[in-house]
Amino acid sequence: MASGQKPPLGMATIEQIEIATRLQPYVQQDWANSFWIYYKNFDIKVVKAMKDVLLISIGSSPNQTVFSVKANNPKYVIFVVSNATYKIVEQVKREAGLNLVATEQIHIEDNENDITACYKRIIQGVPLILKRWGKTYADVIVDYTGGTKVMSVAIVLATIESCVQYCYISGEKREGPGMRVVDGSEQAVYRANPWDELCVRDLTKIDLMFSRARYKTAVEILENTIQKVNQDKRELFKAIQDILEGYAQWDDFRHTKAIQSFSKGINCLKKYTLINENVIGGIIDAVDIQLKLLKDAVKNNNERDPEFLIKDIISNAWRRMDLEQKYDDAVARLYSAMERIAKFRLLTYHKIDNSAAKNEEIPEPIRPSFQRYLNERNGTYQFGFKKSFELLCALGDEIGKDYQQCGNEIKKIMDMRNQSILAHGNDPVNSELCHQMFHFVLRFAMLKEADLFKFPALNLKRLIL
Repeated sequence: MASGQKPPLGMATIEQIEIATRLQPYVQQDWANSFWIYYKNFDIKVVKAMKDVLLISIGSSPNQTVFSVKANNPKYVIFVVSNATYKIVEQVKREAGLNLVATEQIHIEDNENDITACYKRIIQGVPLILKRWGKTYADVIVDYTGGTKVMSVAIVLATIESCVQYCYISGEKREGPGMRVVDGSEQAVYRANPWDELCVRDLTKIDLMFSRARYKTAVEILENTIQKVNQDKRELFKAIQDILEGYAQWDDFRHTKAIQSFSKGINCLKKYTLINENVIGGIIDAVDIQLKLLKDAVKNNNERDPEFLIKDIISNAWRRMDLEQKYDDAVARLYSAMERIAKFRLLTYHKIDNSAAKNEEIPEPIRPSFQRYLNERNGTYQFGFKKSFELLCALGDEIGKDYQQCGNEIKKIMDMRNQSILAHGNDPVNSELCHQMFHFVLRFAMLKEADLFKFPALNLKRLIL
């Protein structure tokens, strides 16, 4: 090929495009430079996956449409036409000279300048045609060059959440009042779906759901978003999805699965730190701290450190209470935390298991009140957190004494819990009583609110902005 001469469209192979792209910054050979200039508008990842279906709006110039059909080389074509252009379709098919498997028309009748009518015809018609052909939006490239301006806008609006590749026929030469492209000077300009930038709206929703402890909802929104963005962003977003799933699993106390999801997500995200070090690096740092915490708390046999579990249950209750305002759910978790606090204190400091306490482990002065909890088959006592705290007090334990001194306050809180819908009653728990129980449980866990496990704000929209 002569120096500076552009190769004809379609002559270059995918491998040549990739080679020229890699060598362009370093090699000054004529073939590489001219090749790069000609293909500079191609997204290389898009070229790798040319689409089977061309969705194209037709204007008054058949040559632009013919050029697009040849350039995109589809197997199927959906023509969006008006009363003024539907007769051009047969001419386009004939001059394109391709062996098309099938074609269809979406006819905008008498209202090609009504954006609502155009949008409805396209968004209703395309899925039906694709279904008949056994295709999906993932197989479609959209050319919005032809037709009225309203038709061009409508075809983009109808596909922006579904398609990932767009084509526009430009030209080196233009003429006439409308500056139409001169025949023979056409160039195909390829662009990824601008949703890559517009998905900021979805990421903002995900950030909002995450901040409200709606972790599974955040995962579902991101799954839908991944289908809209260009291929080169999908791996990044799937890594973020793993992170979100990790938090959803942690919130469900599935700590081992959370570790697996966090690890997978972090390993993938590390490849993207050069792209956006501040944002992605910040996410990795925040998640990595909590991943190490989980790994330290979960042993090889999936047993969890009891002190970690107590703090985690209280942290979970805080999310239900402060982020979701689900006070009955919060109280149920706080009650579970109190049970575990009593059990942990007895077992760790006094070597007594409240699910199998021996007779000699119960001080004689209070032993009669424990008789109802005696398992006569094995001679051990099994009792809940109230009797556990009573036993702790009798043993001179500091927490047990503190509990005993809070008699009226404890009774009020326990009555509240017992009357809640998730316990034995029909009364929903209100915010005030829930917060009282929360601070009461923190006191006996010897924790402050600042000690709890708080999930970080990810601010995912910064990945795009």
